[in-house]
Amino acid sequence: MKIRNGPQWVSLMAALLMASACSDGTGAGSAANTTGLSLSVVGASTDSSGLNSSTGQEMTLSDTTDTLVLSSVQIVIRRIELAPTDSMCSPPSDSTEEHQDSPMTADGWHKDRWGEWDRNDCEELKVGPILVDVPLDGNVKKVFAADVPDGTYKGSELWIHAPSPEDSADAAFLTDHPDFDSVSVRVQGTFDGDSFTYTHAIRARQVSRLDPPLVVSPDSGAANLTLRVNLSKWFTTWHGKLIDPSTANAGGDNERLVAWNIMQSFWTFKDHDRDGECDRH
Repeated sequence: MKIRNGPQWVSLMAALLMASACSDGTGAGSAANTTGLSLSVVGASTDSSGLNSSTGQEMTLSDTTDTLVLSSVQIVIRRIELAPTDSMCSPPSDSTEEHQDSPMTADGWHKDRWGEWDRNDCEELKVGPILVDVPLDGNVKKVFAADVPDGTYKGSELWIHAPSPEDSADAAFLTDHPDFDSVSVRVQGTFDGDSFTYTHAIRARQVSRLDPPLVVSPDSGAANLTLRVNLSKWFTTWHGKLIDPSTANAGGDNERLVAWNIMQSFWTFKDHDRDGECDRH
């Protein structure tokens, strides 16, 4: 992981491999035809204390002394890709001397216009940026749908992205969403009754293993991936104590801790019935 300090942001380039608890599965497929696949998102809490609740469009989190109410959680996704079972969709590490200064590797990896690793045999679902409003009521919300080649996919890759006006695609996005200039995450709510707005320019690549693999075919029916965001862990210490979000903005005492918490909160999995739970078949 690389952490770069700047005057207004911290950049996290992380690949978090998160294995699902679903049972193992195998399969093979053909990319001759295409079938529709959708991406959905759900905001969730895994806390078992009974102090967390979701009502309407707000999520309330409490510990023994403080109360955090989330009224709006938004993230910017730039790109989502699927890794076929027979591909090598796992990028080289930027930390190694072998790849640090090279724009291309011998096995087909190259750096895209953002300076991040890409490979042509990873199936791309969407080029963003896309603004995602994370639902806070526990419901699963459809983000977008796209056609992908029929086949069997072992993993997904998702990029969290802070738009820049210097990029043409970002500039078009910022025309509609000016509050997201150099911002990838934006949260609004109250902490002990005081209003706050938390923003950050986290830039990261997140990887999830699809276990069992995702099979996309006309016979498999509606295909859907769900991005689950564990919001209960965003503004907490290692010991579960709530953090005032105003202390986590750029330059704040808890900036790095909250940024790291956010990066560990994402999990993408098969969810064809869109119930917010990982399909076990």
